[in-house]
Amino acid sequence: ATFKDKSGFQVIPARRMIAYSGVPQMFALNKYCDYCEIEYITVHNLVDVIEYDEQICGLNRAQFLEMAIAESGTISLLCRYIENGYIAGYAIFKTTNDNSISPQPLYANSDDIAEALTYNGIIKFVGYDGLYLETWDVNDGAQYLAEKLGLSVRRRVPIMFTREDLSANYKNIYFIGPSGFYPF
Repeated sequence: ATFKDKSGFQVIPARRMIAYSGVPQMFALNKYCDYCEIEYITVHNLVDVIEYDEQICGLNRAQFLEMAIAESGTISLLCRYIENGYIAGYAIFKTTNDNSISPQPLYANSDDIAEALTYNGIIKFVGYDGLYLETWDVNDGAQYLAEKLGLSVRRRVPIMFTREDLSANYKNIYFIGPSGFYPF
């Protein structure tokens, strides 16, 4: 309350961020999605990812995405519909300071696409100590996926704004990040 009042945060949405962590149970996940194909994000397909991201977030985050996929040790994947080639989701996986893997972010058009991206991103890492992710409590599929992975809830926290809440397609936002910079 003190932080909220002194910093002028007047808008507090009902949704809460849930942070999960633990050792992922990879055997529980589906590796593939029958109607999609997964590929690495490169400079050749980055424009498609930027456009998809903008549809989800409502703002252009090209600079963030360019820097994120270029970061050392990052695994960046996208998922395309086989039928028409449109982007169906993407994810950027990084390691944290405590040697955990963290998807920052993972957006998908369905639960099975999110699951396939999660599996295919995590298996690219060797020698990690766990998985850390953040999601919104308004996406039931994201919470189910975190539980399917065998992760435990670490905390639930609100988000606050000074003027207005940011609108986004929260049903497509499975894992958020980096939450210190973008609330989706």
